[in-house]
Amino acid sequence: MNSEDVKIEQEFSITPLMQPGIAKIAMNYLTSRQGTEFALLPAFDPIRRFVRYPPGSLT
Repeated sequence: MNSEDVKIEQEFSITPLMQPGIAKIAMNYLTSRQGTEFALLPAFDPIRRFVRYPPGSLT
């Protein structure tokens, strides 16, 4: 670290309300890196379902 660098540490909890959003970000990243065809594999169906219909949602 030089004299212009600043180090910041922060602790936080990931709540159940945040989990679908984090999963969506992860799926978007996966798609951008591996492509749509890969991200649409059936292995990822549970994650897509979790993002689209989070537990406790009204839909």
